[in-house]
This record gives sequence, structure tokens and C-alpha cells, in this order.
Amino acid sequence: MKRPASQKAFTLIEVLVAVLILGIVSAMVLLNLNRSDLRTMETNAQLLESWVDDLRDRAILYGSVVGVYIEAGQPRAAQWYDQRWWPGMSAQTPQLSDALQYEFYRPDEEGGAQPQQVGETDEPPPIEPGMVVMPDGSLLADVSLVVRSPQGAALRINWTQSGASPTTELQ
Repeated sequence: MKRPASQKAFTLIEVLVAVLILGIVSAMVLLNLNRSDLRTMETNAQLLESWVDDLRDRAILYGSVVGVYIEAGQPRAAQWYDQRWWPGMSAQTPQLSDALQYEFYRPDEEGGAQPQQVGETDEPPPIEPGMVVMPDGSLLADVSLVVRSPQGAALRINWTQSGASPTTELQ
């Protein structure tokens, strides 16, 4: 369609159609990103559930107390020995997404795990596990681990003291 020489701009209809097309395309991209985040969180939750089951088995097998804590944004395992927690337990930590954040919560706590305070000494800060597995495989307390995406979506994995299978719920 030829335009008259006096018309050098787009019409309102043309601009509205372009904005509508951009809106539809961006909505489709956002929906795919959210689905991708959900799949990543679910995969990480399954890996964590399997890893904690392995830690429970190790606690029973070796008759030791095992703790799970968050370090550098990733869950890690520690063992209670000689009146303190020792990091670097032999249980292989699963390869989890670096884009996700992990936080422990207990039903009796309001805000969840507190950040570890680093003192003025050369000693590493003490490990404060968010989850403690006893030698019989039971947990010291009911605990939840929240897996959070950068976009704010959250998936909560709930473990009970009794050792029943964990439940996962989208928040």
C-alpha cells in the first residue's frame, strides 16, 4: 500500500498491532521460562530427596549423626564427631543448579535458618545444620527445605522426624 508523500509516520493501528504482537511473544517466552524453572526446581528436589535418603542410610550403617547445612548457596553434609560438626562427609553432594537458592525452615521457627556469623578468628565459622539425621535414621526435628528460583517461585520439600517419605509442594 502506497502512502501519500505527506505521511511519513506509522498509523495508530500499525503501532497497536506491533505492540500486540510483542506482548503475545513476550508472554509466551515468560510462560516457557516459568515452566523451565519449575522443571529445574522439581529435578533438584528429587536429587535432594535421594541424597537425604542416602545420608539416612549412612547414618544407620555407621551409627553416626549426620547434618545437612547450606554453604555457598548449596546443601552440604557434615558429621558430628568429637563434640563438633565436621564438613566434607564422604556422601557425594548432588550437582544442583547454581541459579536456585536453598533455605531450611522448621515448623517451630519463624524466619528459617539464620546466616552464619563470621568472627574475627582464623577458624572457620561453626557449622549449624538445618537438618540433623540421628543414628537410627530419624530426624532430630521436622524440617523443610525451600528451593527458590530467581523469579521468586518456590518449592518446599518437607521431611518428618518419623522418616516417612518427604512431601513436595509448590508455594
